[in-house]
Amino acid sequence: MAAVPWIARLRHWREVQQVQAQIHRQAIPAIPELHSVTPNEAVWRIPVPRQSDCFLALEKHNYPPPEEHVVFIDATRFYLAWLKGDQYIRTSPHGDSVMARKDMHLDYKYANVDRYMQGSKRILWLPEPHYLQLGGRHGRIRFTNGITRTLWLLSHNCQAFPARVSTHAEAVALHNVAGLQMICTAELFALTLTTNKVDAQ
Repeated sequence: MAAVPWIARLRHWREVQQVQAQIHRQAIPAIPELHSVTPNEAVWRIPVPRQSDCFLALEKHNYPPPEEHVVFIDATRFYLAWLKGDQYIRTSPHGDSVMARKDMHLDYKYANVDRYMQGSKRILWLPEPHYLQLGGRHGRIRFTNGITRTLWLLSHNCQAFPARVSTHAEAVALHNVAGLQMICTAELFALTLTTNKVDAQ
């Protein structure tokens, strides 16, 4: 049975308060370690509390957008921005709005991601969120790709993760609300760090 509006708003308010308190308590997270970079792929190591590390990979497109960036996200600030941009917390399996941490496993694709992350590779493609400022008090977090991947990272209390963003303007907007650092994809693939390559699926 769907929650009546005032109950939904109360649930939303409580989640915002909890996340704001968490931000005040915790230190600024470290930028994820760049595990490997080749001419066609970059891979970051993401610490996962109480589990082995996972990896997020960025594949270079044949014709990448010239302004494409990677933004390194403070996960808790990102979650707060997502919460503030939506009036209600989603409890249904389908949709693109925010969910409470305790309910994120209910997303309809979450079980598939979780099952895959129990395997030996533990590697996912970078999520592709963007921050839309629509004239209201708070902008909105929306995704081109990777909602469930992001829910998995947030529900496992990962502190920071990289995200793929198509334009410089979108990268700046996302960085302003939840970013730690940003880098142009062209600059990233110009690096010559050579470590073991991890194959993403």
